[in-house]
Amino acid sequence: MTIFQATLQTTWQQTDWVTWQGLAAMPWWADMSFAAHSQRVFVCVITGSADGMEDLEIPISSLQFRLYRHGASHLSVAAPGAMQNIAPVEARKNGQIVLLQGFYHADGSRDLVEMARAGKISVRYDMGGRNSHITLAAGGKISFSFDPTIPKRSGPLVSYSLQADGHIRIRCAPVFGLMPGDWIQTPQGSYLVDRISVSVGRNQANMEILTA
Repeated sequence: MTIFQATLQTTWQQTDWVTWQGLAAMPWWADMSFAAHSQRVFVCVITGSADGMEDLEIPISSLQFRLYRHGASHLSVAAPGAMQNIAPVEARKNGQIVLLQGFYHADGSRDLVEMARAGKISVRYDMGGRNSHITLAAGGKISFSFDPTIPKRSGPLVSYSLQADGHIRIRCAPVFGLMPGDWIQTPQGSYLVDRISVSVGRNQANMEILTA
């Protein structure tokens, strides 16, 4: 099964939240009530049409992306089993990395929606004595598929710190849709977002925000 679970809803217990402007309607894929009977999942697909092939879904163990208000952004995923992935991934290097998020239900069904995609794929293989994995990085512009009218509210605030250069660094549970240039509201005040870093793995999920 080409999914992994990220424990977004159970890691933090703080009562402070980070919010930013949006409407009140909650999309189905952001509804944490699913968590009682379904797994939150992220799925990676490598498109194949540019190489005359079908799309390829590969299992991933983690994903990361960094977004900057000024400058290029970065998207990467890591997948176990480099040997079995080498040939099919290399055959689709002219394609795009497409990330989907949603829920895997107890009956085996999935509800998924696209969250991001980017092209110009580069591939790195790491071979160990007993394990191996492949890292795919997208050097092209990241296109997100977020509805700007959905509520933009992160998970609970984990930490808030003032840096020596005067910028604020905020760590919280991620909700995807916040972008550089947005304004966020914390219990300490409102801030313009300059940089965002998100990391999601099997047992952790973090978002770090640096203000302008």
